[in-house]
Amino acid sequence: MKKRSPRYLKVSEFCEVVDRSPYTAQRWRSEGGGPPYLKVGGRVMYDEERVHEWLASHEQTSTSNEGRPASSRI
Repeated sequence: MKKRSPRYLKVSEFCEVVDRSPYTAQRWRSEGGGPPYLKVGGRVMYDEERVHEWLASHEQTSTSNEGRPASSRI
């Protein structure tokens, strides 16, 4: 089975997916805390699959789990 080529999101597309401003995305890139990104020729791009993995890693099941990744709640 042939592996599908990754789809890369522009910053504006990424911001729509995560419902955050371009400023927040830039701050995450500077300070850490956001998903991995690529920078090619000055253009920032996000691998769509990695963005969804990053979002899934922030799932919460209750307010008592805030600040703890889903993987640590076993």
